[in-house]
Amino acid sequence: KMLGSRPQSQKTTHGTITKLFEKFGYVNDDIFFVRNLVTGGQPRVGDHVSVVADHTPGKAAKWTARSVRIESRHRSSGSQASGRRDRGDSSHRSSAPSVAHAASVPHRVLGLPELSVMELRQRYPRLHPPSDLFHVINGWSAAFPIGSPIRLGCRTVNYHVFPREVDPLTLDEWSVLTGNSDAPVLEPQDQDYRYSAKVMLLSCPSLAELYRQTCSLAQAAADSRFRCIGLANALSFLCGFVSSGDSKSAPPDPLALGGPWSPSVDGEDVEGDPMVLVNTAIRHARRLAGVDLSGCSTWYKFMELHYYREPRRSSSSDSSQQQARLETVTYFLPDVWTAVPDAEQWGRLTEIIGQRVDALIYPPPPPPPPPPKEDEQGQPAADDADASSAPAETENAGDDGKSESADASATAATAEDSEADTSAAGSASQLSNLQAMKVADLRRELESRGRDSRGLKAQLVARLEEVLREEVEAKEADPEKPGDAAAETSENDDAKESGEKPRVSPLSDREQDRIRRHHRLPDTPALPAWPSRTAKGGRLRLESASLSQLLSNRLDSGGRESAFEVALFCEQFHEMLVRDCAYNICTALADCEQNEGEAGTTGAATSADDGSETQRKRPRLDSSAAADAGADEAATGLTRTIRPALLQACEFFDRDRTGQLASRDIEELVLSLGLLHSRSQIRRWVDKASGTEGASSLRYRRLTDQAVTAAEADAGYTAESAAQESGDSRPAPSVFQRAGGCPPVPADGGGGQAGLRLRLLRSAEATLAAVSARERLCRDEIPLAASGLEEADNRRREAETETVELKERVETLTQETAEHKRGYAEYRQLLRDALDAVNAARQPFVDLFEAERLAIEEARKQREAEAAAAEAAKAAAAEAEKAAAAEAGDGEADNSDSVKPDEAEISEVEGGKEWAVVDAV
Repeated sequence: KMLGSRPQSQKTTHGTITKLFEKFGYVNDDIFFVRNLVTGGQPRVGDHVSVVADHTPGKAAKWTARSVRIESRHRSSGSQASGRRDRGDSSHRSSAPSVAHAASVPHRVLGLPELSVMELRQRYPRLHPPSDLFHVINGWSAAFPIGSPIRLGCRTVNYHVFPREVDPLTLDEWSVLTGNSDAPVLEPQDQDYRYSAKVMLLSCPSLAELYRQTCSLAQAAADSRFRCIGLANALSFLCGFVSSGDSKSAPPDPLALGGPWSPSVDGEDVEGDPMVLVNTAIRHARRLAGVDLSGCSTWYKFMELHYYREPRRSSSSDSSQQQARLETVTYFLPDVWTAVPDAEQWGRLTEIIGQRVDALIYPPPPPPPPPPKEDEQGQPAADDADASSAPAETENAGDDGKSESADASATAATAEDSEADTSAAGSASQLSNLQAMKVADLRRELESRGRDSRGLKAQLVARLEEVLREEVEAKEADPEKPGDAAAETSENDDAKESGEKPRVSPLSDREQDRIRRHHRLPDTPALPAWPSRTAKGGRLRLESASLSQLLSNRLDSGGRESAFEVALFCEQFHEMLVRDCAYNICTALADCEQNEGEAGTTGAATSADDGSETQRKRPRLDSSAAADAGADEAATGLTRTIRPALLQACEFFDRDRTGQLASRDIEELVLSLGLLHSRSQIRRWVDKASGTEGASSLRYRRLTDQAVTAAEADAGYTAESAAQESGDSRPAPSVFQRAGGCPPVPADGGGGQAGLRLRLLRSAEATLAAVSARERLCRDEIPLAASGLEEADNRRREAETETVELKERVETLTQETAEHKRGYAEYRQLLRDALDAVNAARQPFVDLFEAERLAIEEARKQREAEAAAAEAAKAAAAEAEKAAAAEAGDGEADNSDSVKPDEAEISEVEGGKEWAVVDAV
């Protein structure tokens, strides 16, 4: 690159899908993409695509796709596809070419009861566990065992989220709606974060609609098969979304509805009474979303997370520390389909909302003026007299008032016409600006008009274009009555006929339409929700997000705990769906072998007529049955799906909907259940179900579909009647409604259902015997445990007494230490004062001694000078004497003794001088 050039931040390119995983893939081994962003069909390895990608230098992949569109499909030959999947002798394989497909199968054991942090990282590498998390308990494995999965489709469950401008129901309105007039305490003062309860509210269609959306039913129209969506896209959860506020482009973090436990409101026995945390969840759902979950009959404990909070200081200025504690967060999954309002409650809610809309559009008139005050003689006061004269003046100006009102009505009519033209022009301009709108705005517009707001942006744009076009056509066809104006006009006509004055709203037509649009309710009953205006700093918004959308949210290592918890819940819920679908396939394969054995025994003991009757009652799964079904299908050209639950389970893993599953993938599915099946046993099941020995794949349409016979065609069976037949709410046991125990495991190595259940029964008996032995041991240990407990109680009491004494001793020592500190401070102050006094008193003496020292030093110097002068004089005298002696000769030497001064006199004179010096000093 040239110096100074900036790296490219976005690019549009063409490439080939080189890697494909369950939820994501790579284009040209360089561009990362999420499977939900792909348009044009299900992606496959080798497909040629056009990609719009953003440069992400800080991520593992340098480029992240914003949109992926499939341009051409890549199909491999049957030999290549079979070479990757098949096992065994190729001479026994089917000669039909297999279509390359990407099946999403698990490669780990499903339904572990608990997970540690290391296991979380290994199973979900996309998630980043919080630093305080140390343990996760999967309660769904016990709440929904493998033989009794969750029941979906019992009733259509939808949520109607009102806009933030709409006020929630008052206490009187709640009492009218639910019959409960007690005022709830939503935010008590004693909330304890040691225990928290949160809920995830499931939204799903009815069972028949769920089959239509997720299964390519044989009796459905040909084009409807390609519009099927995945099961994860058909299921949604009502979640709260909070924008982080750090960056406008960052996606909002999802959070579950819930919060901390309150002993005074929810209950004190949080560990012994399971309804305490349920009350906590109900309270917080009412506080955050205005949803009343008190009508839910069953609450499933889905997941439980344990955090260890380290001790930390409460603030930088405060020296106190918060003690370390354990926090438990429990996630519940209630049966919300029991809390959906019935027809009577929905009618009451519609009436309440209608009265509120009527009060907003036609506000009540102001209160009448107070009656005039009278003085003592009974005459009206001066102010009241002036006020009473106003109506008379108004009556006198009646003609002018009529003309002015006529002009005002004409002006209002002109304004309404111009406003209608403006709204029509605005609708036309909206049709051209929909592509520039955000997905959240598109969904909000669709929800305000009572339309479906799920899907990709292209689907939302097309849906909103259709709605706006219908509105424009309706206004053009009847411009005098746009929207709800027809009802208002009919009300005014009725008022005119009855002689009453028609109501006139002070609001404009646009404001009235906005109020009606915000308060509009769907036709079918739904759970109403009002987002809280104060929670999370007023940034909380409610939205029904699909399971696929929540699974595809990309989390970074610095994310919030709430976003991690929601992501982990969705992963666990998706794993539960995988387990249930895999179990349904396992049971269907085991039934195939059992049905074949029963059919062989029945054929050997009964006649051909009885065999044909058995075939009509139960679909035959051997090769001859397939040939008969093929002949019937060729004769009529129609098929129907008789086992939609099994078809739903198979297409859950067959993302490309090719109609087949590889035998290796089926092995992975069955082994992931942890039911102690062998690979050879699973391969034998696949061979029996496919009708071919050593089959490389299973065409599951042989198990789910049945050909329409000629007799049924002669009786008037058509594609339309087949479509009506598919609307049956429960045509077959669903994967989510199958009752019974655990999946069958044969005791003798066979694949029969009875043998499998026999082995399970023996295993249960062995487990019961082990539990009984353990119970006996526990009973024997109870007296020892009781004595140990009593001893521990005694020790605890002694320790408590000693602790009290030590506390008192510590308090006494603390007081004594404080007194000693005060005495020490006083002593130090006294010492300082004494030192200052001593220094002040010593200073004169110091000055005197310093003066004396200087005087002595001066005297010493003077004496040294005098001594030096005396020595010089002595030396001079000696020299003079020597000279005189030399001149005088020896004669004069004899007289020298008499001339020489007396030594005693000299010493006396010198001593007198010294004492004179001392006296001077």
